[in-house]
Amino acid sequence: SGRKKGEEELNEVIREIHIKAEPETIFAYFTDAEKLVEWMGVEATLEPHTGGRFQVTINQERKVMGEYLELTPYSRVVVSWGWEGRDDVPPSSSTVEITLLPNAEGTLVRLRHYNLPETAMPLHVKSWEHNLPRLKKALEQSAT
Repeated sequence: SGRKKGEEELNEVIREIHIKAEPETIFAYFTDAEKLVEWMGVEATLEPHTGGRFQVTINQERKVMGEYLELTPYSRVVVSWGWEGRDDVPPSSSTVEITLLPNAEGTLVRLRHYNLPETAMPLHVKSWEHNLPRLKKALEQSAT
């Protein structure tokens, strides 16, 4: 790749988690505001179409601002991601890519969050490690 805008473009968080649920079910947890807040944040405004808003209030101090960049039903969701009032990761400045890979036991959820500045890596590693197990729990509880 011919991009040379400093090293920060290389910073990415990649996490995978296996969930005993169908991709169709999991997809809704990234596109339906009521379902999304079961595992991340307290309030969400989601417009799940290309260019639609992706806004999640995590808590009183932190609000994610971005938009849907790509939606491939039941297999892929890509959103831009940033924080209101945060200079190192301003709204829509990084990208979160979710890929849903079905298998015999359910679905492998692969998350890739990239274009993060070095300063924001610890926060995002920590938050995805906190939130993805919550997603699994929400889905596996609702299945029973």
